[in-house]
Amino acid sequence: MKIEQYLTIFAAFGTLVLTEAIFFYPQSFYALIVILNAAILYSVYRITKKSQTPAKSWYNFYILPFCFLNSTIIYLLVLSNAWLVQGLAIFAAVFIYLYLNSIFLYHHLPALYKSFQIENISSYGNFLAVFFLSSALYGLQSFLGWPVWLIMLLLTIFFLLAIYQVNWANKIAIADSSAHIFVHTLILVELAWTLSFLPLGFNILGLMLAASYYVLAGISRHFLQGSLDGKVVKTYLGIAALCVIIILLSARWI
Repeated sequence: MKIEQYLTIFAAFGTLVLTEAIFFYPQSFYALIVILNAAILYSVYRITKKSQTPAKSWYNFYILPFCFLNSTIIYLLVLSNAWLVQGLAIFAAVFIYLYLNSIFLYHHLPALYKSFQIENISSYGNFLAVFFLSSALYGLQSFLGWPVWLIMLLLTIFFLLAIYQVNWANKIAIADSSAHIFVHTLILVELAWTLSFLPLGFNILGLMLAASYYVLAGISRHFLQGSLDGKVVKTYLGIAALCVIIILLSARWI
């Protein structure tokens, strides 16, 4: 077993340990966050650069774990259920393993790599990251009185990274997608600003924004790939409708 493959396991285990440590030693929050991100960054660098075909833009592989991991940790800060906190910490470690293992197979064992593995993980991972981060920021706005402009600034940076990463993972050239990235970010930030004034729970607001991101990013991706048709549009509209139903059924008590 190559050292790069061991890294996928060690990084996942380290994610679990350091995430747990953040809540047992909150006074070391910033130091632990830096250590955790540095460990994942090194793992991505080692896996992508120590292969027979080293990735030139290896740092693009780090965008997804950076967004997902930090969004999850921030979301955990607004949760009060200890079991849910533990469950999400374990889930984050599993996600990091699956993603790092995917890029390991892609670079070192391409025969075992499944088609669209990284693309699918990027799609679902960014959707969850949007939900976690937006829910957490709305929660912090409610609990700590964070100013709306600060939340919008953080979401703007995040959306730029998330939409870019999904397009990059699907091998869409930045020259073709740059306009889409900025326009979609603007739309989502405006929507996020509007949602911040609604008297709903932070989880509901986060789900609404995440669903909007998923539908918008998905339709845009298919358009840029030349695969947009009526079936694709109906699928994404169906997802949006399902989210609306969940929101309407949950809004009373979440």
